[in-house]
Amino acid sequence: MTTTQRLLFALAVTAASLAAQNPSITGVVNAASLLPPGLPNSGLAQGAVFTVFGSSLGPASLQQAPLPLPTTAGLAGTSMTITSNGATFPVPMLFTVASQVAGIIPSITPVGNATLSVTYNGRSGAVPITIVPSAFGISNVYNPGLNTNLGAIQTAIVSFGTNQTQVVTANNTAKPGDTLIIWGTGLGATTSAGDTAGAPYGNVGPQPQVFVGGVPSPSIAYWGRSPGSVGLDEIVFVVPQNAPLGCNVGIVVQTTSGTTQLVSNAPVIALAASDGATCSDSTQYIPASYLSRSSTKLFTLGVGQSVAISPNSNGTVTTTVSSGAKALFGQFTQAQLAATAASVNGEPSFGSCYTAFLSTSNNGGQISATPLSAGASVILIPPSGNALTLAGSGQYKSAAGSTVLPSGTWSFTDGAGGPDIGPLNFSFNVPQQITWSNQAVVSGSPVTRANPLTITWSGGDGNGFVDILGKAQNSDGQYNVGFECAAPTSAGQFTIPSSILLAMPTGPSAFASIQVSTAALPYTLGTIPGFDAAIETSQFSTLVPLVYK
Repeated sequence: MTTTQRLLFALAVTAASLAAQNPSITGVVNAASLLPPGLPNSGLAQGAVFTVFGSSLGPASLQQAPLPLPTTAGLAGTSMTITSNGATFPVPMLFTVASQVAGIIPSITPVGNATLSVTYNGRSGAVPITIVPSAFGISNVYNPGLNTNLGAIQTAIVSFGTNQTQVVTANNTAKPGDTLIIWGTGLGATTSAGDTAGAPYGNVGPQPQVFVGGVPSPSIAYWGRSPGSVGLDEIVFVVPQNAPLGCNVGIVVQTTSGTTQLVSNAPVIALAASDGATCSDSTQYIPASYLSRSSTKLFTLGVGQSVAISPNSNGTVTTTVSSGAKALFGQFTQAQLAATAASVNGEPSFGSCYTAFLSTSNNGGQISATPLSAGASVILIPPSGNALTLAGSGQYKSAAGSTVLPSGTWSFTDGAGGPDIGPLNFSFNVPQQITWSNQAVVSGSPVTRANPLTITWSGGDGNGFVDILGKAQNSDGQYNVGFECAAPTSAGQFTIPSSILLAMPTGPSAFASIQVSTAALPYTLGTIPGFDAAIETSQFSTLVPLVYK
């Protein structure tokens, strides 16, 4: 299999599960972005690679089509058609298996509402889809899922000198000024022959924009099919000189679909001041230096408070406070710590945002480690007010409360300790809270997605940072979609670019909200006897509802 074929195959193939009985279609998505239906940018572009998820869609074992791709003849008993504007078009097939099939949206398919039909061994299923001129998806993405998971992704290839190309990763960064290639699908239509046997070289559709950390690229040298491939697009662009640096710098491609501006998914790339370096973010809970250890004894501790402000019809507001604390004592293997780091090190780099989506039925996974017992409970004593008792074994938490928690110096004690952890008594600092100064303005009227949105604040820990988290739901309520941004507290404000906001669903039915949080840096609790590392994770947040338009 050639490099181009491997890249194309990676667009659409994920682990397959087997099924039988009647064919069923559960989703049809851009094969690169996987954005679920019901989002502003979930339409399928003419000429794009798409994936159908479901059951009984094809044979038990994966069958991949050679070039030229089959159309009316289908592949291993599976065929697909798209009906649009009264005409039906056979779909060029890429692969088929019981749980997934993939193909190319015929470039001549009329734009608008359409119906996709999948037939396997005489049994058929059909679903509505939307065809658009252009809707780019960035490929090879591990979807973060808001504030839960963010893996290093391989979105681009960077030149490091004479005829050398390397994938951009956290340990092999690009730098501002580099020329990168980003891979994906959905730039738009090509020739009909290009849908089955490889499109001709040349730009496809209007020139897109590439935003790196919200900053537009100064140069787009090429945007079109990867030479000799079907459906696989590449965009050659220059990283802007003033792009933010870090491990999690968001990257977005914005295209024009008729008169509408559509944005791609917004994953992250790693940027540093020099090529090939290891990226660094002060907001990462678990430093990369820890990940080389064969075993790590880790202690994490934090208090948290969320204030939700909801407007009432009579002009008043209802304020709800949720507060509590957590502590974890664990022995981590190297693999367990790496998995935990991939889960919790997802804070965007300062000055940057990314977007993501997550099934509403996904409640997040538990941290995997060998728990260490410090007794039946531990106690946190605030500078004022009542102490918090955290119950558990290895993982401890307080009962959910509604008391406003103070900032300042707190004390920790586990009394006489437990079977794994001896007596611990120490003090730790809970960060000063910020005041979200334009909160009423943000939630007071609909937010226009085509315009940037500035969040302003005052106060807070001068060494800390502010996290901005936006959430909403797609049209069927099956997915949470949103964005996350980060900025140093000392900045006093952050502007969310329109290239991020355009991914958000509109109207009150999306149940959108925005949350502004603050935390102190560095995270370390200092030296705690018996532990290799000790991390403080306290955070305060304010959440308000809003409506996008």
